[in-house]
Amino acid sequence: MVAFNISGVYVCDMVPDTLQYFVEHCDIIFGNKREFEAVAKLMKFSTVKELIQKILKNNIYKLQKVHGNIVIITDGANPGQCHHGEGEYFEFHVMDVEEDKFKDSIGAGDVFVGGFLAGLLEKKPLDWCATLGWYIANEIIRQTGCTLPKRPPVFDLNDIH
Repeated sequence: MVAFNISGVYVCDMVPDTLQYFVEHCDIIFGNKREFEAVAKLMKFSTVKELIQKILKNNIYKLQKVHGNIVIITDGANPGQCHHGEGEYFEFHVMDVEEDKFKDSIGAGDVFVGGFLAGLLEKKPLDWCATLGWYIANEIIRQTGCTLPKRPPVFDLNDIH
């Protein structure tokens, strides 16, 4: 199984052919809303929805037998989306953060990916994986820069679905 994090809109300009290859061949693709909009434009789709449909149908290697291909789209404080299988979809909501607690979003997407994949490796349901990802991202946005908190996490994995 191969997972890919788009990692920035600029990647579409830097390595467009490589990016398109990864999008067409990976089992799991992560990115934020702007990144998926840029990839859809690069690959000449009129909407992100069309791009997602292509990714879900393009399950070349069938390695992801349980869920099919997976597409995760984050959107900051707005609900994220998880698309998988034959067009199945759910939204996941992020935790509200008080304005005075929010420090920096650098690294939040990357740690979301790590949390999601950790849940997937534990064979947890996709909504559980998304919840774990945003729990961890919520910790990172309370730090300046992509640093680990100097305290233990404030969540209990048993509380996740």
